[in-house]
Amino acid sequence: MSAKGKAIAVGLIFFIACLFLYFTIRFKYIEQDHIESLIRTTNLIVKEYYLMEKRIAGEKRTSTTADLSGYLKYAHRKYRDIALLAITDSSLSIRLSSKNDRFIKSADLFEAILKDFTQEKFNISKSHPFIIRYYDEKSGGRSDQLKFYIFLNKIGSYRLLAVYPFTFGKKILIRTVLEISLIAVFIVIITAALYILAGRKPDREAGGEGYTIDLNTADREVEREDRTASRDVANVVSDTLSRYIREQFARIHGSFETDSVSLYLFHPPGRLIKTMELKGNTFLRIDSISFDTIDIDNEAGKELRSGATMVLEDGRKIIMPLIYNNSFLGSVNVSRQQGLRGSDINDIKAGMAGILKNIHDFIVFNDVMNDPGTGLNSKIYFHLKYNEYLKLWSSGKDFSILFVQLFDEIGHINNNEKNTIMKLIAPSISEVVKNNGFICRYDDYLAVILNDMNSRKAGNIARDIRSSLKKYRIKINPDSIVRITPAFGVSSTDTARAGDDLVAAAVQQLGTPE
Repeated sequence: MSAKGKAIAVGLIFFIACLFLYFTIRFKYIEQDHIESLIRTTNLIVKEYYLMEKRIAGEKRTSTTADLSGYLKYAHRKYRDIALLAITDSSLSIRLSSKNDRFIKSADLFEAILKDFTQEKFNISKSHPFIIRYYDEKSGGRSDQLKFYIFLNKIGSYRLLAVYPFTFGKKILIRTVLEISLIAVFIVIITAALYILAGRKPDREAGGEGYTIDLNTADREVEREDRTASRDVANVVSDTLSRYIREQFARIHGSFETDSVSLYLFHPPGRLIKTMELKGNTFLRIDSISFDTIDIDNEAGKELRSGATMVLEDGRKIIMPLIYNNSFLGSVNVSRQQGLRGSDINDIKAGMAGILKNIHDFIVFNDVMNDPGTGLNSKIYFHLKYNEYLKLWSSGKDFSILFVQLFDEIGHINNNEKNTIMKLIAPSISEVVKNNGFICRYDDYLAVILNDMNSRKAGNIARDIRSSLKKYRIKINPDSIVRITPAFGVSSTDTARAGDDLVAAAVQQLGTPE
């Protein structure tokens, strides 16, 4: 899983855990706040009754049923979250009652609550001013259990019953949403910090741990000390060739209903490497040189390289060689569960003849434009881009050249060992350069063409690369490890004159002390 995926996963787990704790611990305090708000509401309703009595006393009369009815209507209108209000006389006979149909839909539930009230089943006192009761309500063919908060107060010569549903008011809901939002923001900040920390590259100074490049790698895949396999720098195939091959494979699949059609390219000394495959209707482009290989450094391989088609498993698998101008390019492998006949194979070979030149030209291009030892852009490619940017310079666009010397203080190492070091170091340089330039192999140097960069920006890039390369050490032999101390040469168009050789200027700077 990537660092981003791990950070998101940790954030989600942390958020779920926080929500669980919030609703487990905080919820009872939320309900407590809600009950306190209901107590305040009930006290205000009682206060409204005494204000009504005071007004009626000023009118020198006694309260009537109409007064009590108006009082209940006023309470329902002002406090809309009341489920039921009822008034009894001293003998517990119901004088007036009213309900809110939003919370009490059935008459049976309404009567059940009033019955418990008149039979004094609500054990309420000054020390316990409310109780919580659950009632079953049957409505619409189903039964629901509802929770109510029940308050009982004495008002004059009467008793007042106030029943509230289990529902939170807007203020409590808004506060709850804000609290959960704060938790979410906090989790996002923590997740972002974890992602940044996970993606940060360690800056190992001299004497600390670093990446040790063991040069004893003749018979195995190059690995760093942290066991991360070296990265392939160049793609195996171009987009243009990929689209063309896909069209050809689609025609074969449509005509012969193949299960899969694969292109294998030849890599000396004796391997076929799968680069593309059409499996059913799914087209795969494979950029790894180790994903799927076939060893042809054997007798069967010699037959294939001489142009012989291999028919395997009773025609269910066919390996057809690709030969252009007497050069063995690779093979097209076709699989079909029902098997292929000789005429089918001939038709497929005839269709593949049209793409031989395209594959040949692609291989030649890669041999010229890519350095075979490292997979980096080649010296020829460097000069092509250099001449291109010289023309842009004449129209006022700056660029810089950066040369990196790696081997001056390492001692005697062979070319394969140099290739190994360059392959492993190039990705670190690429992380600094990003999309601002091209990294090339230039003899024993790494050369970088920096697009649209003056001398100041190029100097900053060189300093960042120097810091990045501090983590590497070269293991010459079991008893000798040398830290890389690269030398840099920088030349830029903003400090040069027309006609200056920027390449020569950068190489000359390699021996200049900082």
